Amino acid sequence: MSAPEGTDASRGQGEGPLVGRRILLGRLKEPDAIALALTEAGAHVDALALTVSLPLESPRLDQARTDLGGGAYAWVVLSSWRGARAVAPLLADAHARGTRIATVGAATARWIKDCGKVAPDLIGQGSAAALVRAFPPVTGNQRGRVLIPRSAIAPPNLPDGLSALGWSVDAVDAYTTRPATPGDIPTDLADAYRSGHFDALLLTASSQVPALLTLLGTPPPTTPVATIGAPTADTARRQGIGVAAHADSPGPDAVARALTDILSPTQGQQ
Repeated sequence: MSAPEGTDASRGQGEGPLVGRRILLGRLKEPDAIALALTEAGAHVDALALTVSLPLESPRLDQARTDLGGGAYAWVVLSSWRGARAVAPLLADAHARGTRIATVGAATARWIKDCGKVAPDLIGQGSAAALVRAFPPVTGNQRGRVLIPRSAIAPPNLPDGLSALGWSVDAVDAYTTRPATPGDIPTDLADAYRSGHFDALLLTASSQVPALLTLLGTPPPTTPVATIGAPTADTARRQGIGVAAHADSPGPDAVARALTDILSPTQGQQ
């Protein structure tokens, strides 16, 4: 039987440290390297879209596009493919005019190469904090403007961090994220979650935390929660959700190791 719309189910390979484990993944993405890595480790993965992302348009975003196309920015910083999508047609020309491109993580960098037809100049190691640590300060007579097309609900740590380095940052809302509607949640998955049938829950973004609580409720005590990145872990804890493990990097191997550490700790330490 096919998975309901808004979900995807991937069965494990029959071997690996997560064999026999059923994991609920709080996002739906095609293709999903994380779901594939967990499946290759033996897990049965149920992917469920807890949130829906919607593009935004505004005069401020229009002006930012005009400025980017005109070479007004020293850098454009892209924290996700959704933010990058808002300026993707302009990236190659802007780069040729001298605007450098930075991304948070390798996945966004790959998207830029595929869809923006240009390679980033700087790739942060999977988090906004890592990108800020690697980002150069303003020196000499550089153009000091940086564009960040981002989520309307993004935390301020990335623009604040770049501002502290001396950059003039335009953080412009390019999309927003809202919880999925209750009707999008399959009854069988909701029942399995509330009954504690999942061996683990993986949350990949802070926005999934309130969506989870609204749509499915607090995780059962028998279902450990893993997150990607410290911000997601912090959001979960503030909402009263215990976090058994978090992957510092969104890389598939790091996520698989984090889940192995809590579900098959002996193998995870080998």
